[in-house]
Order: sequence, then C-alpha cells, then structure tokens
Amino acid sequence: SPLTIIKKIESKIKLLESEGFTKRQQGASAWRHSRVYQEYISLGQESFSQGRPIESVIKKRQQNNIDTLTIDEFNAIVELNAVLRV
Repeated sequence: SPLTIIKKIESKIKLLESEGFTKRQQGASAWRHSRVYQEYISLGQESFSQGRPIESVIKKRQQNNIDTLTIDEFNAIVELNAVLRV
C-alpha cells in the first residue's frame, strides 16, 4: 500500500539522520529528485495553475492513459513531506 511504502522511506530517512544531519539531508535530497516526488510536484502545479482539485487532475491523466500517482499515493506523499518537512 502507498502508506506502507511511505513509512519505509520515512524510516530510511530517519536511519540516515542517526548517522548525522548531512546524511539526512542527502536522503531528503534524493527523495526530492525521485521520479515519484517529481510526479507529485507536477500534479500539484497542474492543479494550482488550472484551479482544479488534485483528484480531477489525476482522473484526467488516468483517462488519457498518462502514468500518474493515485490519490492514495498523492496523499501518502503529503503525509511524508509533513514528517520530513520537505
């Protein structure tokens, strides 16, 4: 499930944090450069620029057979970012 995957990422970042602040920052930076995070940002930008809810943007992408996050995945990333303060 998306939450399980996000919890795994969160625990890996926390493990890096135990090795030092610099390691944590490197882990967070790697997360911000990941394809999944970039898709999350793209969805948010499209939603904002078009004044449409995230759900609507995701649904339209799915209808057009465009690879995208599910709403559950998007919401899980929102939670992870709150914990990581990305």
